[in-house]
Amino acid sequence: MGINIGSRTNVISALNFDQDFLIRMVPVANAQGGAEQMEEMVAQVLSQHHEFRTVIIGLESTGFYGVHIANYLSTSEKLAPFSTKAYCLNPNEVKQYKKSFNSLDKNDGIDSFVIAEPQPLFCHMPLDTLYAAGCPIVIEGTAYFDGAIPPF
Repeated sequence: MGINIGSRTNVISALNFDQDFLIRMVPVANAQGGAEQMEEMVAQVLSQHHEFRTVIIGLESTGFYGVHIANYLSTSEKLAPFSTKAYCLNPNEVKQYKKSFNSLDKNDGIDSFVIAEPQPLFCHMPLDTLYAAGCPIVIEGTAYFDGAIPPF
C-alpha cells in the first residue's frame, strides 16, 4: 500500500504482487477521519482477499504530515491480525525509482502508485517481513520486473 502524503490530503493506492490495483488512487483528508477511512478501505480489501497475511504500508517521509497516519495504521486493531508494518521512504529514493517508469506524469495519485509498487519498499524491509508477506526472495541475482504499468 502506498500513501502520498500532503498537508491537507493524502492519496492511497494498494496493489497486490501482480500489480493489480486493490485501492486505486483514492484521496482522503489528512485528518483523523481520513485515517479512519483508510483503515476501513484496507480492512475491506483484506476481508475480500483472504490470501494476504501482512499489510505493508509505504509513505514518503514528509516530516510531521505523515507521522500520525503511519502510527494510526500500524497500530490499528482492525489491521493488527495482518502484522501491519509502515515504512517511511526517502523522497529522493522514491523520485529516483519513479524515473524507471519513463513516462509517468507527476500527480499525487501516480505518486501513491509508485510508493505502493513493491520494489522501493523491499529495500527497507528485513527478509523475515518479506517472507511473511509471501514475497519471493532472491538472494543472488536480480529480481525481474517486466516494466508493465497498470493503466491509470
